[in-house]
Amino acid sequence: MYAGLVDSCGLSLQGLRILEVGPGTHFGPQLLLADRGADITLVDRFVAQWDAGYHPDLYRELRKLTGPNRALDAVLAAQGYPPECLTIINQPAEAMTAVPSGSIDLVLSWAVLEHVYDLAAVCRSFARVTRAGGAGSHQVDFRDHLHTDQPLEFLLSSDLRAKIDFSYRHGERGNRCRPDELVTLLKESGFGRVNINVTEEASAAYLAEFLPRLRAARMSPYRHWPADDLRILGAKVTAWR
Repeated sequence: MYAGLVDSCGLSLQGLRILEVGPGTHFGPQLLLADRGADITLVDRFVAQWDAGYHPDLYRELRKLTGPNRALDAVLAAQGYPPECLTIINQPAEAMTAVPSGSIDLVLSWAVLEHVYDLAAVCRSFARVTRAGGAGSHQVDFRDHLHTDQPLEFLLSSDLRAKIDFSYRHGERGNRCRPDELVTLLKESGFGRVNINVTEEASAAYLAEFLPRLRAARMSPYRHWPADDLRILGAKVTAWR
């Protein structure tokens, strides 16, 4: 999947400088990319620490599946992540000050952007670190994470109520940003072209039931939001610098 994504962006994996934000609890795919010649940087506000009861077993099993792998071998030998395999930065995406400007060819995130506190600042950070001609690919879940069966309910409240709830739940409900808003933020940050590939949509029945309630929600900034944008619940957003 990662290699296919690189191809779809018109890039070559060998020597490619990849930055992934919010990589998760283990770095298996990133180590496979590193072994194939990519230069990998991982950024997370809460970087997953090495767990001797989890990571060695996982990486040994991964090596059985993939065969010889210098990056996996180095990690297993070190019982940690040597800097020649991965650059790991413990910083929020809003302020990746440890990543030099224009140093990245491809920025990746998977189900991360809906959880950040300041999406505009994140988009500016992405634009700053991406070289001219580089790209970003972001899988975004636009649903209300508290009500996945009613995925737009969090749009009914005021901005103040949504911000309080977002903070109280540590971002886990989602920041309510809609696809058109994300496209605008990326373009305003310096990405010249942005494409959206829709991966999930709200059902027609739910939208028909929800829209009258939204139109009547006087405190909601989304009261008059276009239905065509509201229907998008998941998308891969690709942006070129």
